[in-house]
Amino acid sequence: MGAVVVFQPVGDILKLMDELKHSNTIIDNLYAQIDQLSGSRLSFESLTGQSKIFQATVENARRAARNESAVLISGESGTGKSLFGQAIHNNSPRKKRPLIIIDCSAVPDSLQEIELFGCEKGAMPGVLRTRLGKIELAQGSTLFIKEVNSLNPDLQKQLSAVMEEQRFCRIGGEQTIQVDVRIIASASENLLNASLQGNFSEELYRMLGKTTITLPPLRNRPEDIPLLAEELINRLNRKLGKKIREISPRAMQEMVDYDWPGNISELKSAIERAMVLADGNVIEHHQLSPYIGRLGVKESQPFDEIIPLDKMEQMMLKLALTRYGETLEGKKKAAQALNISLATLYNKLKKI
Repeated sequence: MGAVVVFQPVGDILKLMDELKHSNTIIDNLYAQIDQLSGSRLSFESLTGQSKIFQATVENARRAARNESAVLISGESGTGKSLFGQAIHNNSPRKKRPLIIIDCSAVPDSLQEIELFGCEKGAMPGVLRTRLGKIELAQGSTLFIKEVNSLNPDLQKQLSAVMEEQRFCRIGGEQTIQVDVRIIASASENLLNASLQGNFSEELYRMLGKTTITLPPLRNRPEDIPLLAEELINRLNRKLGKKIREISPRAMQEMVDYDWPGNISELKSAIERAMVLADGNVIEHHQLSPYIGRLGVKESQPFDEIIPLDKMEQMMLKLALTRYGETLEGKKKAAQALNISLATLYNKLKKI
Protein backbone atom coordinates (compact mmCIF):
# COMPACT_ATOMS: atom_id res chain seq x y z
CA MET A 1 0.00 0.00 0.00
CA GLY A 2 1.15 3.56 -0.64
CA ALA A 3 -0.03 7.14 -0.32
CA VAL A 4 0.53 10.46 -2.04
CA VAL A 5 0.25 13.72 -0.12
CA VAL A 6 0.13 17.11 -1.87
CA PHE A 7 1.05 20.17 0.19
CA GLN A 8 0.19 23.70 -0.87
CA PRO A 9 1.31 26.79 1.05
CA VAL A 10 -1.52 28.56 2.87
CA GLY A 11 -0.19 31.81 1.44
CA ASP A 12 -1.16 30.73 -2.09
CA ILE A 13 -4.76 30.09 -0.99
CA LEU A 14 -4.94 33.42 0.81
CA LYS A 15 -3.56 35.13 -2.29
CA LEU A 16 -6.27 33.53 -4.46
CA MET A 17 -8.95 34.65 -1.98
CA ASP A 18 -7.62 38.21 -2.15
CA GLU A 19 -7.67 38.10 -5.96
CA LEU A 20 -11.25 36.80 -5.92
CA LYS A 21 -12.31 39.59 -3.55
CA HIS A 22 -10.59 42.14 -5.79
CA SER A 23 -12.35 40.71 -8.88
CA ASN A 24 -15.75 40.88 -7.17
CA THR A 25 -15.07 44.51 -6.26
CA ILE A 26 -14.27 45.27 -9.90
CA ILE A 27 -17.48 43.55 -11.04
CA ASP A 28 -19.56 45.52 -8.53
CA ASN A 29 -17.95 48.76 -9.74
CA LEU A 30 -18.67 47.84 -13.36
CA TYR A 31 -22.33 47.16 -12.51
CA ALA A 32 -22.50 50.56 -10.83
CA GLN A 33 -21.10 52.19 -13.97
CA ILE A 34 -23.57 50.31 -16.17
CA ASP A 35 -26.38 51.53 -13.92
CA GLN A 36 -25.21 55.13 -14.30
CA LEU A 37 -24.89 54.83 -18.08
CA SER A 38 -28.39 53.35 -18.38
CA GLY A 39 -29.85 56.77 -17.60
CA SER A 40 -32.56 57.85 -15.21
CA ARG A 41 -34.43 55.19 -13.27
CA LEU A 42 -37.83 55.36 -14.91
CA SER A 43 -40.88 54.58 -12.83
CA PHE A 44 -44.50 54.12 -13.81
CA GLU A 45 -45.11 57.66 -12.55
CA SER A 46 -42.76 58.85 -15.31
CA LEU A 47 -45.11 57.54 -18.01
CA THR A 48 -47.40 60.23 -19.39
CA GLY A 49 -51.07 59.59 -20.04
CA GLN A 50 -54.43 59.88 -18.31
CA SER A 51 -56.68 58.04 -20.76
CA LYS A 52 -58.47 54.93 -19.48
CA ILE A 53 -56.79 52.63 -22.01
CA PHE A 54 -53.33 53.90 -21.09
CA GLN A 55 -53.93 53.71 -17.34
CA ALA A 56 -55.19 50.14 -17.73
CA THR A 57 -51.99 49.27 -19.58
CA VAL A 58 -49.86 50.82 -16.83
CA GLU A 59 -51.76 48.80 -14.22
CA ASN A 60 -51.04 45.59 -16.15
CA ALA A 61 -47.37 46.53 -16.21
CA ARG A 62 -47.38 47.19 -12.46
CA ARG A 63 -48.72 43.68 -11.86
CA ALA A 64 -46.07 42.24 -14.17
CA ALA A 65 -43.34 44.06 -12.24
CA ARG A 66 -44.28 42.31 -9.01
CA ASN A 67 -43.60 38.77 -10.25
CA GLU A 68 -40.64 36.98 -11.81
CA SER A 69 -42.19 35.62 -15.01
CA ALA A 70 -41.04 36.65 -18.48
CA VAL A 71 -42.81 39.61 -20.06
CA LEU A 72 -43.62 40.33 -23.69
CA ILE A 73 -44.32 43.98 -24.53
CA SER A 74 -45.96 44.40 -27.92
CA GLY A 75 -47.02 47.53 -29.73
CA GLU A 76 -46.51 49.58 -32.84
CA SER A 77 -43.25 51.41 -33.43
CA GLY A 78 -42.95 54.49 -31.23
CA THR A 79 -45.50 53.51 -28.57
CA GLY A 80 -42.95 53.46 -25.74
CA LYS A 81 -42.02 49.78 -25.36
CA SER A 82 -38.53 50.65 -24.07
CA LEU A 83 -39.95 52.96 -21.41
CA PHE A 84 -42.33 50.28 -20.17
CA GLY A 85 -39.53 47.70 -20.11
CA GLN A 86 -37.35 49.95 -17.96
CA ALA A 87 -40.24 50.84 -15.66
CA ILE A 88 -41.11 47.16 -15.11
CA HIS A 89 -37.52 46.35 -14.14
CA ASN A 90 -37.15 49.42 -11.92
CA ASN A 91 -40.24 48.40 -9.96
CA SER A 92 -39.36 44.72 -9.71
CA PRO A 93 -37.53 42.77 -6.97
CA ARG A 94 -34.44 42.90 -9.24
CA LYS A 95 -34.28 46.70 -9.35
CA LYS A 96 -31.04 46.85 -7.33
CA ARG A 97 -29.17 45.33 -10.26
CA PRO A 98 -28.79 47.23 -13.56
CA LEU A 99 -31.07 46.47 -16.49
CA ILE A 100 -29.09 44.91 -19.35
CA ILE A 101 -30.40 45.74 -22.83
CA ILE A 102 -29.82 44.24 -26.27
CA ASP A 103 -31.51 45.64 -29.39
CA CYS A 104 -31.76 42.77 -31.88
CA SER A 105 -32.73 45.11 -34.73
CA ALA A 106 -29.44 47.00 -34.32
CA VAL A 107 -27.17 43.92 -34.10
CA PRO A 108 -26.30 42.02 -37.31
CA ASP A 109 -27.21 38.34 -37.39
CA SER A 110 -23.53 37.37 -37.42
CA LEU A 111 -22.92 39.14 -34.09
CA GLN A 112 -26.10 38.30 -32.22
CA GLU A 113 -24.77 35.05 -30.75
CA ILE A 114 -21.64 36.61 -29.29
CA GLU A 115 -23.67 39.54 -27.95
CA LEU A 116 -26.06 37.20 -26.16
CA PHE A 117 -23.83 34.35 -25.02
CA GLY A 118 -20.33 35.80 -24.96
CA CYS A 119 -17.19 34.10 -26.25
CA GLU A 120 -14.13 32.37 -24.84
CA LYS A 121 -10.69 33.80 -25.61
CA GLY A 122 -9.51 32.73 -29.06
CA ALA A 123 -12.74 30.92 -29.95
CA MET A 124 -13.45 33.39 -32.76
CA PRO A 125 -11.16 35.57 -34.90
CA GLY A 126 -10.32 38.82 -33.15
CA VAL A 127 -11.51 37.69 -29.70
CA LEU A 128 -8.30 38.22 -27.70
CA ARG A 129 -9.89 37.87 -24.27
CA THR A 130 -12.95 36.22 -22.80
CA ARG A 131 -16.02 38.29 -23.58
CA LEU A 132 -19.11 38.17 -21.42
CA GLY A 133 -22.48 38.12 -23.17
CA LYS A 134 -25.58 40.05 -22.20
CA ILE A 135 -27.15 36.98 -20.56
CA GLU A 136 -24.19 36.59 -18.22
CA LEU A 137 -24.06 40.32 -17.48
CA ALA A 138 -27.71 40.14 -16.47
CA GLN A 139 -26.98 37.60 -13.72
CA GLY A 140 -29.42 38.25 -10.87
CA SER A 141 -31.08 41.00 -12.89
CA THR A 142 -33.21 41.52 -15.99
CA LEU A 143 -32.31 41.18 -19.66
CA PHE A 144 -34.42 43.41 -21.91
CA ILE A 145 -34.43 42.06 -25.47
CA LYS A 146 -35.71 44.76 -27.80
CA GLU A 147 -37.31 43.71 -31.10
CA VAL A 148 -36.97 40.03 -30.26
CA ASN A 149 -38.63 39.24 -33.60
CA SER A 150 -35.34 40.31 -35.25
CA LEU A 151 -33.43 37.60 -33.37
CA ASN A 152 -31.86 34.89 -35.54
CA PRO A 153 -34.17 31.79 -35.68
CA ASP A 154 -31.41 29.49 -34.39
CA LEU A 155 -30.80 31.81 -31.46
CA GLN A 156 -34.52 31.87 -30.71
CA LYS A 157 -34.27 28.15 -29.96
CA GLN A 158 -31.14 28.64 -27.85
CA LEU A 159 -32.80 31.43 -25.89
CA SER A 160 -35.78 29.15 -25.20
CA ALA A 161 -33.37 26.56 -23.77
CA VAL A 162 -31.70 29.18 -21.55
CA MET A 163 -35.07 30.34 -20.21
CA GLU A 164 -36.10 26.74 -19.55
CA GLU A 165 -32.88 25.47 -17.97
CA GLN A 166 -31.34 28.74 -16.67
CA ARG A 167 -27.91 27.75 -17.97
CA PHE A 168 -25.79 28.19 -21.09
CA CYS A 169 -22.27 27.97 -22.49
CA ARG A 170 -20.17 30.74 -23.99
CA ILE A 171 -19.10 30.31 -27.62
CA GLY A 172 -16.11 27.95 -27.58
CA GLY A 173 -16.68 27.09 -23.94
CA GLU A 174 -17.24 23.70 -22.35
CA GLN A 175 -18.24 24.83 -18.88
CA THR A 176 -21.96 25.25 -18.21
CA ILE A 177 -22.78 28.56 -16.57
CA GLN A 178 -25.80 28.77 -14.28
CA VAL A 179 -27.74 32.03 -14.52
CA ASP A 180 -30.66 33.64 -12.74
CA VAL A 181 -32.06 36.03 -15.35
CA ARG A 182 -35.50 37.45 -15.95
CA ILE A 183 -36.39 38.15 -19.59
CA ILE A 184 -38.39 41.12 -20.81
CA ALA A 185 -38.84 41.23 -24.58
CA SER A 186 -40.46 43.70 -26.94
CA ALA A 187 -41.75 43.35 -30.49
CA SER A 188 -43.35 45.69 -33.00
CA GLU A 189 -45.18 42.89 -34.77
CA ASN A 190 -47.73 40.33 -33.61
CA LEU A 191 -45.60 37.39 -32.47
CA LEU A 192 -48.61 35.07 -32.24
CA ASN A 193 -49.30 35.50 -35.95
CA ALA A 194 -45.58 35.30 -36.72
CA SER A 195 -45.28 32.01 -34.82
CA LEU A 196 -48.35 30.54 -36.54
CA GLN A 197 -46.86 31.49 -39.91
CA GLY A 198 -43.53 29.89 -39.01
CA ASN A 199 -41.68 33.21 -38.83
CA PHE A 200 -41.02 33.04 -35.08
CA SER A 201 -40.28 30.20 -32.67
CA GLU A 202 -43.52 28.84 -31.19
CA GLU A 203 -41.64 27.62 -28.11
CA LEU A 204 -40.07 31.01 -27.46
CA TYR A 205 -43.42 32.74 -27.98
CA ARG A 206 -45.06 30.43 -25.40
CA MET A 207 -42.34 31.21 -22.87
CA LEU A 208 -42.45 34.96 -23.48
CA GLY A 209 -46.22 35.16 -23.79
CA LYS A 210 -46.97 34.11 -20.21
CA THR A 211 -47.35 37.79 -19.41
CA THR A 212 -48.20 40.02 -22.38
CA ILE A 213 -48.60 43.79 -22.31
CA THR A 214 -49.98 45.44 -25.44
CA LEU A 215 -49.34 49.18 -25.69
CA PRO A 216 -52.14 51.23 -27.29
CA PRO A 217 -51.30 53.32 -30.36
CA LEU A 218 -51.48 57.09 -29.97
CA ARG A 219 -54.53 57.34 -32.23
CA ASN A 220 -56.50 55.34 -29.63
CA ARG A 221 -55.73 57.84 -26.86
CA PRO A 222 -55.98 61.31 -28.45
CA GLU A 223 -56.80 62.88 -25.06
CA ASP A 224 -53.19 62.21 -24.03
CA ILE A 225 -51.70 64.22 -26.90
CA PRO A 226 -51.82 67.64 -25.12
CA LEU A 227 -50.09 66.13 -22.07
CA LEU A 228 -47.43 64.46 -24.18
CA ALA A 229 -46.91 67.64 -26.21
CA GLU A 230 -46.40 69.71 -23.06
CA GLU A 231 -43.85 67.24 -21.70
CA LEU A 232 -41.98 67.08 -25.01
CA ILE A 233 -41.87 70.87 -25.32
CA ASN A 234 -40.39 71.22 -21.82
CA ARG A 235 -37.75 68.63 -22.63
CA LEU A 236 -36.93 70.05 -26.07
CA ASN A 237 -36.72 73.62 -24.76
CA ARG A 238 -33.59 72.61 -22.86
CA LYS A 239 -32.16 70.76 -25.85
CA LEU A 240 -32.83 73.51 -28.41
CA GLY A 241 -32.36 76.54 -26.16
CA LYS A 242 -35.94 77.67 -26.84
CA LYS A 243 -38.67 79.14 -24.62
CA ILE A 244 -41.79 77.69 -26.24
CA ARG A 245 -44.75 77.86 -23.87
CA GLU A 246 -47.63 76.39 -25.85
CA ILE A 247 -49.12 75.20 -29.12
CA SER A 248 -51.80 77.30 -30.80
CA PRO A 249 -55.38 75.92 -30.58
CA ARG A 250 -55.55 75.32 -34.34
CA ALA A 251 -52.26 73.42 -34.37
CA MET A 252 -53.29 71.41 -31.32
CA GLN A 253 -56.59 70.45 -32.92
CA GLU A 254 -54.77 69.21 -36.01
CA MET A 255 -52.48 67.14 -33.78
CA VAL A 256 -55.45 65.58 -32.00
CA ASP A 257 -57.18 64.78 -35.32
CA TYR A 258 -54.08 63.19 -36.89
CA ASP A 259 -53.64 59.38 -36.80
CA TRP A 260 -49.90 59.39 -35.86
CA PRO A 261 -48.80 56.15 -37.56
CA GLY A 262 -45.35 56.68 -36.02
CA ASN A 263 -46.92 57.24 -32.58
CA ILE A 264 -44.98 59.13 -29.88
CA SER A 265 -41.72 58.99 -31.85
CA GLU A 266 -43.43 60.76 -34.75
CA LEU A 267 -45.07 63.24 -32.37
CA LYS A 268 -41.69 64.12 -30.87
CA SER A 269 -40.11 64.52 -34.32
CA ALA A 270 -42.91 66.80 -35.55
CA ILE A 271 -42.82 69.02 -32.45
CA GLU A 272 -39.04 69.29 -32.54
CA ARG A 273 -39.04 70.37 -36.19
CA ALA A 274 -41.81 72.89 -35.53
CA MET A 275 -39.89 74.30 -32.55
CA VAL A 276 -36.85 74.87 -34.74
CA LEU A 277 -39.01 77.00 -37.06
CA ALA A 278 -40.81 78.88 -34.27
CA ASP A 279 -39.70 82.49 -33.71
CA GLY A 280 -41.82 83.31 -30.67
CA ASN A 281 -43.13 81.42 -27.66
CA VAL A 282 -46.00 79.67 -29.45
CA ILE A 283 -45.95 76.92 -32.08
CA GLU A 284 -48.30 78.06 -34.84
CA HIS A 285 -50.27 75.95 -37.29
CA HIS A 286 -48.10 76.82 -40.30
CA GLN A 287 -44.96 75.69 -38.45
CA LEU A 288 -46.43 72.30 -37.59
CA SER A 289 -48.61 71.50 -40.61
CA PRO A 290 -45.73 70.53 -42.97
CA TYR A 291 -45.07 67.53 -40.73
CA ILE A 292 -48.60 66.37 -39.89
CA GLY A 293 -50.81 68.17 -42.42
CA ARG A 294 -51.88 67.06 -45.87
CA LEU A 295 -48.79 64.94 -46.36
CA GLY A 296 -49.85 62.93 -43.33
CA VAL A 297 -53.43 62.02 -44.21
CA LYS A 298 -54.28 58.73 -45.82
CA GLU A 299 -56.35 60.14 -48.66
CA SER A 300 -54.44 61.20 -51.74
CA GLN A 301 -54.35 64.93 -52.36
CA PRO A 302 -54.45 66.59 -55.80
CA PHE A 303 -51.45 68.71 -56.77
CA ASP A 304 -51.99 72.23 -58.07
CA GLU A 305 -48.65 72.34 -59.87
CA ILE A 306 -46.06 70.06 -61.39
CA ILE A 307 -43.26 69.18 -58.96
CA PRO A 308 -39.86 67.91 -60.21
CA LEU A 309 -39.44 64.21 -59.49
CA ASP A 310 -36.29 64.72 -57.46
CA LYS A 311 -38.13 67.22 -55.23
CA MET A 312 -41.05 64.82 -54.86
CA GLU A 313 -38.61 62.06 -53.89
CA GLN A 314 -37.07 64.29 -51.23
CA MET A 315 -40.54 65.10 -49.86
CA MET A 316 -41.38 61.39 -49.60
CA LEU A 317 -38.04 60.62 -47.92
CA LYS A 318 -38.60 63.35 -45.33
CA LEU A 319 -42.20 62.25 -44.77
CA ALA A 320 -41.10 58.63 -44.22
CA LEU A 321 -38.46 59.68 -41.67
CA THR A 322 -40.92 61.97 -39.92
CA ARG A 323 -43.44 59.16 -39.68
CA TYR A 324 -41.15 56.32 -38.62
CA GLY A 325 -38.28 58.17 -36.95
CA GLU A 326 -34.56 58.34 -37.72
CA THR A 327 -33.45 55.37 -35.63
CA LEU A 328 -32.18 52.25 -37.39
CA GLU A 329 -35.53 50.52 -36.86
CA GLY A 330 -37.33 53.63 -38.13
CA LYS A 331 -35.19 53.74 -41.28
CA LYS A 332 -35.87 50.06 -41.90
CA LYS A 333 -39.62 50.73 -41.74
CA ALA A 334 -39.23 53.84 -43.92
CA ALA A 335 -37.35 51.84 -46.55
CA GLN A 336 -40.03 49.16 -46.47
CA ALA A 337 -42.80 51.76 -46.87
CA LEU A 338 -40.94 53.35 -49.80
CA ASN A 339 -40.36 49.91 -51.34
CA ILE A 340 -36.56 50.36 -51.47
CA SER A 341 -33.67 48.66 -49.71
CA LEU A 342 -32.08 50.15 -46.60
CA ALA A 343 -28.84 50.73 -48.53
CA THR A 344 -30.74 52.65 -51.24
CA LEU A 345 -32.41 54.76 -48.55
CA TYR A 346 -29.04 55.72 -47.09
CA ASN A 347 -27.71 56.61 -50.54
CA LYS A 348 -30.70 58.82 -51.27
CA LEU A 349 -30.46 60.55 -47.88
CA LYS A 350 -26.89 61.58 -48.69
CA LYS A 351 -28.23 63.65 -51.61
CA ILE A 352 -30.73 65.63 -49.53
